[in-house]
Amino acid sequence: MSMVTAVVHISRAVDDVYSYVADLTNRRRLLPDNFVNVRVLTEHTSGPGARFSFTIESGEESYESVTETVSVTPPSSLTDRTTGGDLTYETRWRFVESNGGATVSLETTYPPPPGWFARLLDRIVGRRALEQSLLVELLRLKQLLEQPSLNEPAPLADTPIPPVTYDP
Repeated sequence: MSMVTAVVHISRAVDDVYSYVADLTNRRRLLPDNFVNVRVLTEHTSGPGARFSFTIESGEESYESVTETVSVTPPSSLTDRTTGGDLTYETRWRFVESNGGATVSLETTYPPPPGWFARLLDRIVGRRALEQSLLVELLRLKQLLEQPSLNEPAPLADTPIPPVTYDP
């Protein structure tokens, strides 16, 4: 299996961070800008079986994906399984109390592409794009949960999605 990881520290309690991420209605706020048409597909928005879908636009191409929460261990982890086309990958969110806040890590695993050339392209382009996507999600999560101050919860429902830039 191929794997990509990303980590960030958030100055909020683990329970707060986990609760925010576990609710799929909040996920649209974390996704990169090229993830569009995000919609929750189930009546319940958290827990095993909760699903949402989105379209990933990449240049002139786009493809549909569906993400389902497959396991939860509040407030320490949750695992999502995403399918799109003929690719399925899993992302595990981990939440660990540290330095008065939460260290959040994302680990995405996916089957390596067939053939040596496709694997080479995956190493050069695919992993980097996936890592960038994970970093955007984590940085947006950090921005949303750390404003306006550590002692005062952010007004999450009314907060605009902050821009995130990534410059390798």
